[in-house]
Amino acid sequence: LLYFQKSKEIFDKQDYKSGIAYGLCNIGLTHFQASNGLRGMDLMKQAIQLFDSLDDYSPIAYLYIEIAKRNISNGNYTQAKHYANLANEIIIENNFTNQMMEVLKIQSEIAIHDNDYKSAYDYTKQSQFLNDSLYNSQITSQLAEKRTEFEISRKETEIKYLQKISR
Repeated sequence: LLYFQKSKEIFDKQDYKSGIAYGLCNIGLTHFQASNGLRGMDLMKQAIQLFDSLDDYSPIAYLYIEIAKRNISNGNYTQAKHYANLANEIIIENNFTNQMMEVLKIQSEIAIHDNDYKSAYDYTKQSQFLNDSLYNSQITSQLAEKRTEFEISRKETEIKYLQKISR
């Protein structure tokens, strides 16, 4: 907490808005996770406003997800649902795929608590589909990279061979 506060002070002196926002975010999360929820929420709301003014939406979605998780652990599923939905709106609007998997898992957990097993199943299925798609995308990228490396190596070998026979 001390280091987060010191870094925020430095960002305040430099009027570095993004740094200030991340400082507020980190200090707020630290308070929030240390059972000082009101102070943490106040700081996170300030961070959210600052991130919003900077059009930096990924950390806002992250904060909403963290708040939803905390509300679940405290048994406050109504608030958890509210913050999960806020995160979901930002994630869909900005196509934050990695965060989408996390919010779908949270929504599934909330649906289970609400005895809405069909929705829980749908959220889980969407999360798994997204996970599989990301995995397939990574594999495809790796294969393309390996193929490119192979083609380059093959061309280099061919050039060396042609140089050798032309001498």
